[in-house]
Amino acid sequence: YDNTETIDLWTAWEAVSQLPVGEMMKSWTEQMGFPLVTITKEEFDSDSKTITLELEQSWFLADGSSPTTKEEEDKLWTIPILIQTPNGPLEDMTLMRDKTATVTIPFDDNNNKFWIKLNGGQEVPMRVQYSTTLFERLSDAILLQNTTTSDDDSKNYDVSPVDRVGLLQDTYALVKANKVEPLTLVRLLTSFQGERDPIVWQGLSDVLKGLGHILSEDKTLNPLYQQFVSSKLVAPLMKHIGWDASQEEEEDHLTSILRGTLLSLVSTFCASDPDIQNEAKKRCEAFLAGDTTSLSSDIKVPVFQLYLRNGGDKEYDTIKKYYYNAPDNAERKHVLNSLGCIPSSDLKKKTMEWTSFSDDVKLQDFFYAMGSVSRSDT
Repeated sequence: YDNTETIDLWTAWEAVSQLPVGEMMKSWTEQMGFPLVTITKEEFDSDSKTITLELEQSWFLADGSSPTTKEEEDKLWTIPILIQTPNGPLEDMTLMRDKTATVTIPFDDNNNKFWIKLNGGQEVPMRVQYSTTLFERLSDAILLQNTTTSDDDSKNYDVSPVDRVGLLQDTYALVKANKVEPLTLVRLLTSFQGERDPIVWQGLSDVLKGLGHILSEDKTLNPLYQQFVSSKLVAPLMKHIGWDASQEEEEDHLTSILRGTLLSLVSTFCASDPDIQNEAKKRCEAFLAGDTTSLSSDIKVPVFQLYLRNGGDKEYDTIKKYYYNAPDNAERKHVLNSLGCIPSSDLKKKTMEWTSFSDDVKLQDFFYAMGSVSRSDT
């Protein structure tokens, strides 16, 4: 294979697609990082029913720092600007080669349900920062589709699951980079009330836990955030999904994934709920007594975590004992991923010492317990 080079692949794709693949790929593979595309200006034309957007690209640095050299400031990517609207993807693709670019899009300003999503389908590794107006339209569209019935005309304006996750992850990244106010992210999160897509919930889970970890030391904001996530997002859907698969009809795989994701969030944000505590305790103790039907594998870790979050020495020793009685290593990992949720600082320390210095825990597995300690905010 020494007779071929990367450029040969780009050249072949370019010949087939009639697009400047080589130019585009060079900008992505021969320099570090990826861009942030910011909508710096928008102009509506009510006569032609269009909107013109002015875009600017820059090197996105996740820690919020700025480029330190002129060369870094001048970094450019050849960016395919893929645009999604309620009418579908825009057929004409713009290649953004320079620092700035302008795109004109069919847009009905009088229709308050109309939205624009840059990087439609999340095809390009980049971040997007919207203007306030366009961001609010997207947020409103997501809220609308999560709070209306399937036969409602509003469903014609749905934002796809991948674009909902994309908007959420972009906003979270921009908040951490200090480019967007945290309140903007919280307002976006309210749009996901009623969300039921398992893939979206996996993205939501990452953001909710990440933001919760950031706020964990704030004694004023953290309780309010915990209450918001619990009452507005997690608990209502948990009541619908339930702890067990339906006995009346076969459950699809994605619903099972959603239940596991939700219960993981329940263990983080709803652990103080008495009903949740009692249910987790009942199921955990029944399982440890030999009733394997009380805990399916997809909810075992969050139930163990709930049991520990509201426990002490007795509960800790009970879960740790299961490590030695577990039938296989997958079950032992469930224990390691849970032990750090115990509230006691002494027991957390005991967990780290046990996994670090005991021959009972395999070297390649000790980081599971370490991770459970580091992720625990109790």
